[in-house]
Amino acid sequence: MAISGESQHGNLRHEADSVTSPQKPDMIIKTIMTPNILSVDMDASLETIRDIFSKNKFNHLPVAEDGRLMGLITDYDVREAISPYVDSSAETARDRETLNRKAHQVMERCVVTICETSSIAEGIKTLLENDLTCLLVLSEENMLAGIVTWKDFLRAFLQQQTGTA
Repeated sequence: MAISGESQHGNLRHEADSVTSPQKPDMIIKTIMTPNILSVDMDASLETIRDIFSKNKFNHLPVAEDGRLMGLITDYDVREAISPYVDSSAETARDRETLNRKAHQVMERCVVTICETSSIAEGIKTLLENDLTCLLVLSEENMLAGIVTWKDFLRAFLQQQTGTA
């Protein structure tokens, strides 16, 4: 299993490309996103992914294969795919086997992404129109550049309004 900080965009929906007028450098997604995020490969086990979520303070994990972005898996996806009896006194071998399922079996394949040069307003619009909590951010070369969440947008708004983060 490979865990990496970089990935490449595959056959995914890419929204809000920056085809409008150039944005002020401080008003683009790149300025508020979290860069250098972890990703897992398609054959990562749910046990490994569960461990990543338990040791880190995030809820979304890109899935990449040979550098191409393939999908997204959330902590909710993992909780739903693993037997509720795992790690309990009622656990059976069948329950334990659910931890061996692979990322590609439970990940979301149709992922909405955004370009790092898109405006913050475009990102908010995309997030709201698609009823999402995060967007994977791609570079202009379609490489995974980071992630932006609804909290990042709120922080940017607060900073713009008050001058603080």
